[in-house]
Amino acid sequence: MTDGHARELATPFAVLLEDIDGNGMHNHIDLVYVCEAEDGLLTPDSREVKDVRWFSAEEVMGLDTYDNVRQVIGLAGEKLHAAG
Repeated sequence: MTDGHARELATPFAVLLEDIDGNGMHNHIDLVYVCEAEDGLLTPDSREVKDVRWFSAEEVMGLDTYDNVRQVIGLAGEKLHAAG
């Protein structure tokens, strides 16, 4: 769908609303997309990120991170394997 001023984007795998302070006053909205690198190479812009790398789904499950990150990664992994 497009009209010259707007175009439709791919639908995210998940949309998360995160209540940062627990009082509804500071929220983040995450649009999560699932993709697979064609060649496995990662070329980050060093002005934007530091210490970035690919993680396997198993490695993500062992990270000290939020439960919702592990849950979304687990579901994304299932989707990729099902599409296989």
